[in-house]
Amino acid sequence: MSKHRSYVHLTVFVVLSLSLATVIAVMWRVNDLGPEATLPWACLPVLLVTVAAASYFTVEVRGPADPVRFTLMASAIAPLVYGYGVAVVTATVAAAHLPGLLSRRTPRMRTLTRMARWTLAAAVGSAVADLLGIQPVLTDTAIIALLAALAVIVVVNTLGVLVEGAVTDPVAWPYPIRSLGYLLVAATTHLVVNTLFGLLFVFALAGSPFGVLLVPVPLLLTFMAARLYEGAFADRARVETLSETVRVLSEPVDPMTAVRPFLKEIRERFDARAVSLVVLREDARASAYRLSADGEYEEDVPVGPLERRLARTGKSTRASADDNTAIARLLREAGVGSCLSAPMQIGPRDVGVIVLLDLQDAPPAIARDQMAVMQTLARQTAHTLTRGWAIAKVVQNERSLAEILQSTSDGIFTVDATGRISTWNPACEHITGLPAAEVIGRRDALLRVQARTAARRTVDLTEWPTIDEFPREMVITAVDGRSRQLACSFAEAEGSDGSPLLVVVARDITPATEFHELSEQFKRLVEMQAAQRLVVDHLQQAVAPEPPGIEGVDIAVSYVASDPTAPTGGDLFDWRLLPTGELHVAVVDVLGHGVTATRDALTVIHTLRYVAVEGTPLERLVLRADELLGAQDSDLVATVVVARFNPVTGDLRVASGGHPPALVVSPGGAVREVASSGGAIGWPGVGSSSVASTRLGAGDSLILYTDGLVEARRDIIAGMEQLERIASESADLPAQKLSDALVVRSLEGAERHDDALALVVRRAPRPAVAPVVRWELGPQATSMISRVRRELGQWMDEHEIASEDALLVAAELMSNAIAVARTRAVLSVEVDDGALVIVVSDDGRGDPDLAQQGLTPPPTGTEGGRGLFIVRHLSSDVQTRSTGEGSTVRARVATAPRTPVTGSVVS
Repeated sequence: MSKHRSYVHLTVFVVLSLSLATVIAVMWRVNDLGPEATLPWACLPVLLVTVAAASYFTVEVRGPADPVRFTLMASAIAPLVYGYGVAVVTATVAAAHLPGLLSRRTPRMRTLTRMARWTLAAAVGSAVADLLGIQPVLTDTAIIALLAALAVIVVVNTLGVLVEGAVTDPVAWPYPIRSLGYLLVAATTHLVVNTLFGLLFVFALAGSPFGVLLVPVPLLLTFMAARLYEGAFADRARVETLSETVRVLSEPVDPMTAVRPFLKEIRERFDARAVSLVVLREDARASAYRLSADGEYEEDVPVGPLERRLARTGKSTRASADDNTAIARLLREAGVGSCLSAPMQIGPRDVGVIVLLDLQDAPPAIARDQMAVMQTLARQTAHTLTRGWAIAKVVQNERSLAEILQSTSDGIFTVDATGRISTWNPACEHITGLPAAEVIGRRDALLRVQARTAARRTVDLTEWPTIDEFPREMVITAVDGRSRQLACSFAEAEGSDGSPLLVVVARDITPATEFHELSEQFKRLVEMQAAQRLVVDHLQQAVAPEPPGIEGVDIAVSYVASDPTAPTGGDLFDWRLLPTGELHVAVVDVLGHGVTATRDALTVIHTLRYVAVEGTPLERLVLRADELLGAQDSDLVATVVVARFNPVTGDLRVASGGHPPALVVSPGGAVREVASSGGAIGWPGVGSSSVASTRLGAGDSLILYTDGLVEARRDIIAGMEQLERIASESADLPAQKLSDALVVRSLEGAERHDDALALVVRRAPRPAVAPVVRWELGPQATSMISRVRRELGQWMDEHEIASEDALLVAAELMSNAIAVARTRAVLSVEVDDGALVIVVSDDGRGDPDLAQQGLTPPPTGTEGGRGLFIVRHLSSDVQTRSTGEGSTVRARVATAPRTPVTGSVVS
């Protein structure tokens, strides 16, 4: 129900109640049905103040489950019923509520409904007392009449509360009344307490009219005792609320699985109609979790306007729909009366917000306590959620790392503090020939493969905590007897139990070493230049990683060494698809030339890849790699640039460590720099001081390069301008030709002093699917029909159409054509206005009766004629042509859109 309609119904309720009370008072006055006043009129002002105070103060009695709240209004009305007539009682009770209309602490409509309920109840109760014979002298009859009047007052007021709740919110009614038992307990408690106090007041007045001065005293003492009790109970409730709600959310490893019982606990503890939890994740994605009064739970749904506004405020908020604020407007639009929210924050970071809707009315002190509890609860919830997310991220990273360890071509193994091998990945098995089952848990793995340095010193890692310097190269003799040269990098880590581990990454560079030695031999040959070109090509293939093969992404690289007699150098690159779905691309430029520089570059590449898999943020990637390399007493110096590219969204981030800025060129030739700053590895001030972000559109190309391209002419500024001009002029070339053009044209006519490398990552548009597909088979090639049918099905999938009939028709026609063809049979399929047109032709001798075949079912027991009958039955139109030079059959088969396969995407 809207707020406007609710106000209209409440107004009708107030008018009817006050009108009925007035009718009763006037009828009693006109007909003189009641006795005259038995108390002095001087007592009336005191009783008026007493009734006004009783209407303001609320007493709350908390049982084992739900609290019972009531006022002492009936007991304050009792002296009026005893001492005055119906009209005076009715007017006094109504007048006692007038000060509340001037107060801003309580909404006016709420005060009006309260005045209407109690005025009507007082009128009916005093009328009942008069009818039962209330007397100035407290006889048994007078006491019974007074008790009946008080019971009627309580009942009429309770019925008024029920009617008010139904009028205010008929959808959730009877939400304020949890059960019939709760209603009976509340009404009975109200009646008993007010009856005792009412009799006490009447007995005091019956003894002496001056007893009216003592009437407010019990009310005041009761109110103070109730407040002290309520405060003590609130303190205990706050502790219970915090401990219980946080316990519910903290029990599972992933707190998001316990959000529903967590919200239920909050809603019940705070006595709210509904509760909402808004979560802001690290990727800036916001989602809401809601629990309503009827137990309906919504999980991971979009955030509403009210929730979004409360989350943006960043501070605790209590608001009512009657306020004149933007939040109040949102409350009215949502059909909500009030809200209480507290932000979940950890330092400057916003984690989300907890929102309570339609709370029960509470005194100011209780409201302040609720706010304090909410703020503490929000802080603890923020810490619990972030801790759970961190644990989940660690688990995911461990899974991703395990997958990479199983699939990488680099040998990776770990050694515990006692020198035993604890992990041994498949690449180690391939390089050494030793299976993991024979290695894990033993200390002699390296001894079995005769591990040694280039100086032939034995490599023994069993006492690795005491080793000052680890070998950067290692030679082993595999199980098959072949020698392998390994480039190694080492890093210290901790196991799941906190014990120290040594992580060893070994890449087989035997091909690179062999080709380097081969180039030295070819220097003495007459055809030295051609031989060296061969060495360079093979060596680059040996150290280059395999392309990741990502759909919609073209990757190409072009490299030229500074010395034509040296096949390798210090410029190297790497690309790897990370578990997050992003493409990791790195370009390294190590100080130096030749195989030694290649080895250093490989070490840097390995380290960058390791820290990327480790989950290190891109901002700290270069610094983290320098820390690991520095731990090996490495003296290498290298500039690096690392890019993270999302193939789905096109989002690109670039971090640099002393490297030239990256470039992005559009298909139209527009070039822009993606510049990030930072210091080189092995140099003071190492690390990325900034990370550049942009987005690649369809056809845009990212260009990473080494300084050999822009320093070849000794003028870096001119070199950069030339490189951008070449990129702009060659933007429409394929990725490989673009990288070749950047290297060749940049170095054209220049004196080379350094290695040069250009790497291109292009976000390619999706290729168009051919509208017509064609196959040609030789005679008797029956075994190829299944392959043709599979390829035809794939082509139909690309067009997002489905038709098993078309596949069967094509197979039957192709089988017939192959059986009669002399040299070839041709199948072509074309999409035409919601159908597939299938044409099969052969160069056989022809059949003059072909047009009549398949019109009727073949006779039982015959082998031939079934194919054409099936084709005609499944096709909407079949045309045939047959001559002495061959036959052609054209069939049209209806199709349907392919039903999409639904699934979930893990981010």
